[in-house]
Amino acid sequence: MNGTSSRPLKIIGLMAILFKAVQPFFRSPAIAVDYTLTDGQILPILGGLQVLTTPGHAAGHLSYYLPSHRVLFVGDSLQVKHGMLVASSGANTLDEQQAIESLKRQASFGAEIVCPGHGPMIFNAAKKFKNVILY
Repeated sequence: MNGTSSRPLKIIGLMAILFKAVQPFFRSPAIAVDYTLTDGQILPILGGLQVLTTPGHAAGHLSYYLPSHRVLFVGDSLQVKHGMLVASSGANTLDEQQAIESLKRQASFGAEIVCPGHGPMIFNAAKKFKNVILY
């Protein structure tokens, strides 16, 4: 990786000016990639953790599914607000239509527990996917 952002943020107005002003203080150093994961790959941890490509929030976003316990780790592709699943959208989402397609794919696994990058875990998730908030 070259230490640059994976996507441009879609911000305007005063927020755009403020972001540009503080951005130099939050640069990431370049890192070497040791291993590239692929869609459907089973990682030999937790009894078999399945890699899912779920672009939308970011081009290379990944989620992980643990079938033995029906747990889905969604990272930033979904958020939890007031106990509801909320699709990634807005300034920090590269492609909202792709994010919705990824959400549909995530829902198809019938996970009972969803672990997002922001917000608490969601239990009885298979039912709650039917009420996902799309912005």
